[in-house]
Amino acid sequence: MKPEFLENYRNEHEDTLDARTYDFDWADLERRLDEAEEQLEDRDFAALGSALQSIIEWIIEEADFTKLDADAHVGRRAIALFWTLNPDYFEGVSLTALANRLGLHKAILSAQAAEARRKFGIKNRGQAHGWNFGQGKPEAKQADTPTGGPLAQAAMSRLKAKLARKLNGQSLAPTAKAR
Repeated sequence: MKPEFLENYRNEHEDTLDARTYDFDWADLERRLDEAEEQLEDRDFAALGSALQSIIEWIIEEADFTKLDADAHVGRRAIALFWTLNPDYFEGVSLTALANRLGLHKAILSAQAAEARRKFGIKNRGQAHGWNFGQGKPEAKQADTPTGGPLAQAAMSRLKAKLARKLNGQSLAPTAKAR
């Protein structure tokens, strides 16, 4: 009996960066874009300018140009965006391999590439397993949010009570009730 054909089957040994497994026709797209160049109007160039502006703004976002490392920040974001667009710009290597070449920890480029993916809605074959795609910037924890288990919460409650007694001029010795 012939095995069932599974439309969404993924070989666990498949190299996601292997161009043969990536079926987008970049050559056709480039050919079509060249043909459209003659047909572009002023409004099209304005839209392209606006898109380019948003890309540049994202690349320089949060860069502190009063510091010496601003160029590194901008460069990392640009590299992450370019890799997200097409890893072939960097010989098709994985983001981890690219980070190693640059002497960076992979988490640095991974966070930037995931942010570019979220911002511009693009994804490449190397991001098929992107665990951090849905995650935005981490939100600050609320100070009142209880952390730890019940034992840790009880200890914090007792510590707060002791501090409150000290501020009110009372002794820090435990009361008979607390024993």
